[in-house]
Amino acid sequence: MFSQSQWKTSMARIQVLPAFTTALVLSVLCLIYILFFAVEAFVYLRLLISGAITVTVACQYAVQGFWQLCGIVILNLSVLAALRSTSEVPLLTSKRLHAAAKLFCLCTLAFVLLAGVKLGIYAFVFGLTLRRILAVWALSVLSAATLLAFLGLFRSVPAARWTVLYSITSFTLLCCVPLENWIPLL
Repeated sequence: MFSQSQWKTSMARIQVLPAFTTALVLSVLCLIYILFFAVEAFVYLRLLISGAITVTVACQYAVQGFWQLCGIVILNLSVLAALRSTSEVPLLTSKRLHAAAKLFCLCTLAFVLLAGVKLGIYAFVFGLTLRRILAVWALSVLSAATLLAFLGLFRSVPAARWTVLYSITSFTLLCCVPLENWIPLL
């Protein structure tokens, strides 16, 4: 068992990443994500305007992209936690790092929203199933984690603890609902 002072001492030893490197990592990832959203919007709008997108194509697109987007959100939250732990300049004290971290969280939130839209289109066309309801639950946990991480950039919030609490509580409540009886009604 570590005492709090031992924990702080050991954490201080790993804070060796220069502020420039932290800012560079966040900025490059944000730039990649902004380019991704621009290209994605262009391709999707072009297909929509040309009439080449059908319900089936939209649903296939949603299924292919949903889990990839969820993986990107998990990766982003991991990168943010790693940078927050290893950066020698705390993300909250440097204005440049703070701005880059905010933009990074907003990009992550945009991925969550995009995954939600894709899942919503798919569920609207093909209806709800147990797997799609579990996907909605997983997306809600990722949304909560992203929002708590974003909130953590403004004030000290135990984001990881609250995310775990939310996931456990929401999954317990989800298990208490007789979904197999409700799905035919939806």
